[in-house]
Amino acid sequence: MRLRISLTLAIAAVLVTGWTASAQSDYHKGKALFEKGMFDRARTFFEKAGDPLSEAYAVLCAVKTGSEDYEGLLNDYFAENPTSVLAPELHCQYGLNLFDKGQFDKAAAEMDKVDEAFLSEAMLPEFTFKRGYCHFVADEIDAARRCFSKVEGMPFSTYTGSSEYFLGYLDYLQKDFDGAEDWFAKSAGDPRFAGISEFYLLECRF
Repeated sequence: MRLRISLTLAIAAVLVTGWTASAQSDYHKGKALFEKGMFDRARTFFEKAGDPLSEAYAVLCAVKTGSEDYEGLLNDYFAENPTSVLAPELHCQYGLNLFDKGQFDKAAAEMDKVDEAFLSEAMLPEFTFKRGYCHFVADEIDAARRCFSKVEGMPFSTYTGSSEYFLGYLDYLQKDFDGAEDWFAKSAGDPRFAGISEFYLLECRF
């Protein structure tokens, strides 16, 4: 809700300052492509539109596609727009990019800049799980557990089984074998974790 309000205000500000018919058309074309995940094509239209909101979306497209110039674009954009309406999504996506590169400390620092209230529900499971994994790698067990527990409490997603497995593994490390057994029994239902979960289930029982 807060994100929708902020975007509405941003669009209103653009309209007040004057938005040409051509720029409006390019923005809406870009937004339609963006919603379909066609980020390269969307970026072209956003850059043509040239208004502040379109500029933010153009940078977000670059971050999402991991284009060669995206880090420079992102740094330059934040230097001029530190409180951008799309800042949560920009920091989130940059953090996910760093995570995928295995740069977990940098990913965590970027994710810590994100106010989750401004993220869409679709983004939350991946963001929260990967943030938890960064804490796990840094041996920040309590913070990792909070993230994994939060994902497990969300509607089912591809990150549900992952979170259940890691909750079991954290209990196992802390020798809470009863708690670990409960979590491993759940994660065993995910084909990706079935084998390893069943192994740890035997460990917990014997």
